[in-house]
This record gives sequence, structure tokens and C-alpha cells, in this order.
Amino acid sequence: VAGGAGAAVVPTDIANFSDAAEVLCGGRVLGAMGVIDVPTQRLFDLQTPVVAAELDIDALLEGYPPTYAVEPLARYPVIERDLSVIVEDRLRWHDLQDQVLTVNPDLLEDVRFIGVYRGKPIPKGKKSVSFRLLFRDPASTLRHEQVDPQVAAVVQRIETQLDAQLRV
Repeated sequence: VAGGAGAAVVPTDIANFSDAAEVLCGGRVLGAMGVIDVPTQRLFDLQTPVVAAELDIDALLEGYPPTYAVEPLARYPVIERDLSVIVEDRLRWHDLQDQVLTVNPDLLEDVRFIGVYRGKPIPKGKKSVSFRLLFRDPASTLRHEQVDPQVAAVVQRIETQLDAQLRV
């Protein structure tokens, strides 16, 4: 969540994993998960890739019972913009999201991952990443003319910083 302090999954490097992430809640590490690397798979005679997770039960239980925060329903509607960009296959979602948040568009409420596509017509070594930008003005109804320049700034940032191509 843009500007929020909820749960997050952040890429990290962990021994015996080829791809891994830490699981955070309120900035506190609750554990890690990822794909076990090939040497470890061979050590245990695993024939297919395996995803494993290690969670700190004590840290999880400290958050129980959960506390609830209630906010009033939004008074004005959100404007959503879905974007798909072609990027290098090695680029992580976290890096793309960071670039979007660096632009710090006015009235950006959230950035949400939608999905990844690899295959034709996307060139080999690249992938298409789709994400959604949500904009809301707490004081009035937004107009598309207010959001368009902010979306353009996000597109320009990821094109220049990540060598991304907007997919149309």
C-alpha cells in the first residue's frame, strides 16, 4: 500500500534459495520464503522446483489477537489506470514499484501488481509486467485530466530508469 504500514513481501538474498523474499508486517520480519536452489534440490533428490517458507511463530502470535482500525468509506470514487510495460526478465516487482513511488504522484492511493506475461510477442529475455495505479482525491471527484499528467510522469520515469517500454 502506498504510504501504508501493512504486510509486505520484500525480495532478499538467503542461502539455499534462488529467489527469496522476507515477509514483513508493520516493518517487522515474520519470516522468509522462496524457491530452493538447484544444489539444495539435488542434495535432497528433489525432481522439481520446491517453494519453502520459514515463519517465526512467536512473532506471528505476538500480533494476536489482531487490532482493528476502522476508517470511513471513501466519499469520492477512485480512478484506476492499468499499465503494462515490457522490462528485462531479471527486474523484480519491488524495483518497478519503487520507481513508481519515487515519482510520488499527487493523490496516488495505491500501486497494485496485476501479473507477469512471458511469451510471444514479448522478446526472449523480457517480460510484460502489468500493474494498476489507483488515484483518489479525498475532497472532490477526480477528473481524468488531473490524473493523465501523473500517469505520464510514472511512464516517463520507468521508461528512463528501467528501460521499460509501455505495452499498448
